[in-house]
Amino acid sequence: MIPADSPWRNAITPDFVTTIAFNRRLSRAHRITCPLWVGLGERDITVHSRSVEGLARRAPHGVLQRYPYDHCEPFQGQASELIIKDQLDFRAQADLIPLCG
Repeated sequence: MIPADSPWRNAITPDFVTTIAFNRRLSRAHRITCPLWVGLGERDITVHSRSVEGLARRAPHGVLQRYPYDHCEPFQGQASELIIKDQLDFRAQADLIPLCG
């Protein structure tokens, strides 16, 4: 996906791991009052699928959509078109949900 002459480096700093270790988003998911669209690539090994499912389940207006993709496929071709369509459909439905605050 990255051109050979790109200056972008596929690397992270080690301190990134410590921020993840102490981040407990699932424990606060119930406080997300706005409509929340969550997409899960079923072949994505970079995320913990049960955590993604839990986020969508615990958020009051969470919606989970599953896709047969890995981490990069959603950014390419028909996969991208499908996901954008699903997000736009969700956005249209989200307008129907009364929001607090």
